[in-house]
Amino acid sequence: MTMDSVSLVIPGRDCAATIRECLDAVVPMLERTPLREVIFVDDGSTDETAEIVTEFPVTYIKGEGRGPGSARNIGWRRARCPLVWFVDSDCVAEPEALTLLLPHLSDPKVAAVSGSYGNMASHSLLACLIHEEIVQRHLAMPERVNFLATFNVIYRKAVLEEVGGFDERFLKGQDAELSWRVLEAGFDLGFEVHSRVKHFHPISWRAYLR
Repeated sequence: MTMDSVSLVIPGRDCAATIRECLDAVVPMLERTPLREVIFVDDGSTDETAEIVTEFPVTYIKGEGRGPGSARNIGWRRARCPLVWFVDSDCVAEPEALTLLLPHLSDPKVAAVSGSYGNMASHSLLACLIHEEIVQRHLAMPERVNFLATFNVIYRKAVLEEVGGFDERFLKGQDAELSWRVLEAGFDLGFEVHSRVKHFHPISWRAYLR
């Protein structure tokens, strides 16, 4: 593998409603970008997730049902490439989402780079309002930040190895806690607003408030 080759890790659980569109977007990147493998870690699905994923040329791993932090750790440790891109199973990457992240890693001090959101539910007023708030916040962010979310982020595998990956004791906030440890280790974190994955934002108040 070359130094810019990328493994994609997608953690998921009961994501049959979204995983086909997620994979339809990223599998073509295997032919035209530095993406070399796609790894899906199933964190205990009980729906048709496994059947859908195995239709695609991806590595399917049955996880341990211990949450997204555990699933991401399983995935990046199995990755064969020096760069590991994480995308959530309810996100659909735009065609240039990956390649727009990579230039930031030309700086050896940058350990990881994240991108922004698009909106997969543009028919919903609630989803559009949620999305607009995110967009305005992201447009105001600098290129060097102190926190990276995991819905669209690329890490150097060597840095994940150095700091120990995601802390599986936390069911939420593993991305923030990992960001803090990476900064404490002396690295920088980058942000690229033009790298977007479209997200299935909630379309009901009940779903949004959960």
